[in-house]
Amino acid sequence: PDVEAAAITLIEETEWRRVCTVVACSGAHMDRWIHLLDTIEDYGRVEKCSAARIIGRNGWERMLPAYRRKRVVLEKTL
Repeated sequence: PDVEAAAITLIEETEWRRVCTVVACSGAHMDRWIHLLDTIEDYGRVEKCSAARIIGRNGWERMLPAYRRKRVVLEKTL
């Protein structure tokens, strides 16, 4: 079956650094599109971000072991 997925990102200037935040992401058959997160991380690097963040459910923590929970968000150093 066809796979449809969508992600919305936001480049944020914090007090200390630039962060690429995934504020929304969804789609069926996650195993077919989760690797596309690498593309979002590359985009963050091009935009001079020092971290990628995911705002989402706790279930993402199990799916993304390279990320660490920071309060209520998951974050990965780029």
